[in-house]
Amino acid sequence: MEQKGCSPNGWTYNTIIRGFINNNETSRAMEFIQQMVERGFSADASTMELVVDLLCKDKVDLALLPLLKNSL
Repeated sequence: MEQKGCSPNGWTYNTIIRGFINNNETSRAMEFIQQMVERGFSADASTMELVVDLLCKDKVDLALLPLLKNSL
């Protein structure tokens, strides 16, 4: 996306992350959450709800928790 001159914003990141989470691609979602936080964006309420749901089902590495804390 950026190679073509289109910089992602918070909405873009949240949409991509939700897509990965909905497809159980938690490691890819974690990568994008980390990237999003590093660029100063934060997860929206619906993204956080999906992540919490996955945490409750033990489908997310607990290493994600510090990243999520920083995105609030």
